[in-house]
Amino acid sequence: MDKADIIIAGGGASGLSLACRVAESIELKDKNIIIIDKDSKSTNDRTWCFWEKGESYFESIIFHKWQNLRMDGDGELLTRNIKPYSYKMLRAQDFYKFAKDRLKDKKNIKWVHADITKIYTENEVAHVVTNEGEYTGAWCFSSIPHQKIDKHNNLYLDQHFKGWFIRTMKPTFNSEEAHFMDFRTPQKGETRFLYVLPYNENEALVEIAIFSRTHLLENQYQSIIEVYLENHWNLKREDYVVNHEEYGNIPMTDASFKEVDGRTIFIGMVGGDTRSSTGFTFINIQRRVEKIVKALETGGNPGETLRFNRFHWYDKVLLRVLEEKTYSGEKLFIRLFKKNPIQRILAFLQGESRILMEIKVMQTAPLKEFISSAMRVLIQSKIGRKD
Repeated sequence: MDKADIIIAGGGASGLSLACRVAESIELKDKNIIIIDKDSKSTNDRTWCFWEKGESYFESIIFHKWQNLRMDGDGELLTRNIKPYSYKMLRAQDFYKFAKDRLKDKKNIKWVHADITKIYTENEVAHVVTNEGEYTGAWCFSSIPHQKIDKHNNLYLDQHFKGWFIRTMKPTFNSEEAHFMDFRTPQKGETRFLYVLPYNENEALVEIAIFSRTHLLENQYQSIIEVYLENHWNLKREDYVVNHEEYGNIPMTDASFKEVDGRTIFIGMVGGDTRSSTGFTFINIQRRVEKIVKALETGGNPGETLRFNRFHWYDKVLLRVLEEKTYSGEKLFIRLFKKNPIQRILAFLQGESRILMEIKVMQTAPLKEFISSAMRVLIQSKIGRKD
């Protein structure tokens, strides 16, 4: 049975971000760490996009960034410069290499490729059981899914998406401008938008994102992208090749996530680090990791949860409006971006705005629908839902 100070169960965005920060901490750099994941983490299996001011911890591997965003929908075309923010794309293959390069020469860090079958606490020690053996540590930080969300008694939408990295035969894109939300596709009673993230004049990530409980068939996602490219970019199927595909799903819910279980701290999506109203996760992961490292450095409890966070309440209000369809998602997002400086909206969605800014955002929302939603959130009313 191998022992460590810290076990990291899951080598994704949250696990490897935590490993890098711990390894670079002066106070923690000698801690023994075991990273357990069944995958070698070498493929480009996902893409993270986020916005921030200044340079990122991962700035050296940012694949591309934009300072101009465009939104299309509800008969409006909005283009905005987002300075001092930059909208950034980070590819998984670059992230994994970045983390491995920083950790490869650390003799106190051990990598284990194995399937995790059980995580539990006994006598104030974290135990992780795998098909390759059992490991123990003072703390385990896990991003392994561990609970089923009650979709009947909680607000819940999936953000399911399908993306193509395409290369066109002719110059097509403006690599200085990202199409952040393009609602010019049939909404089908849901919230649907495409985003186009060009990184040169011939290449871009084109992705359809849908907020709903019902997923589509593979050919249906494909058809949406093809029709969109033909209608709005004058690109027929023979005008481009698909170099890479990605597909994913992000749960958007007001359900409570269990953040701590004994000596196990849940991080990433399974630890509640996803914004339930938007699905954005990466920046929240980095904030959470920084707090964990600070707690470990000062001898605190990394599992202590924060007090009431008003942004969680905002998310519930917005998510209820979207799930119950009391106001069109297309009209809502275009309205907010039209009536506010984009920096205000980005700060609000990022969870870094101040109260006065938030009041101004709320004043531009459809008041009837949002007041009704807010009242229902306050009294924690639930409605019957089909799974």
